[in-house]
Amino acid sequence: KGWFDRLFEADAAGESISFHFKGKGFGLFDVGAPEVGQLRITVDGKQEPPLHRFGVNCNNRSRGQYAFIPLPAGEHRVTLTIDETIPDKKAILGPNQQADIGAHPEKYDRRAIYLGRILLRGALLE
Repeated sequence: KGWFDRLFEADAAGESISFHFKGKGFGLFDVGAPEVGQLRITVDGKQEPPLHRFGVNCNNRSRGQYAFIPLPAGEHRVTLTIDETIPDKKAILGPNQQADIGAHPEKYDRRAIYLGRILLRGALLE
């Protein structure tokens, strides 16, 4: 609340969103949480490495986070897809969060994405 006027949520592997823009890069402003996973990113038909949205501080739901992907100037088509793989969250969490994942593993056993904004260094195209 306060960061986003709306928040888009998805949690099934394969769910996706696509956009077409002219510019030099794009980014995501989203919310980290115990249940978040990773995204497969396809830019201009080429699949990029997964973008992990779960990080060391994602043991609670109040973490705003962003990622920015620079690209060469030009027109780009981007698809963000929820990856089927759930990251090894126990290995990612710091020592202070190990007790929580041990006590509540069901909180972490998902691949949700909470997307608040798609950021563009450029202009959206139809």
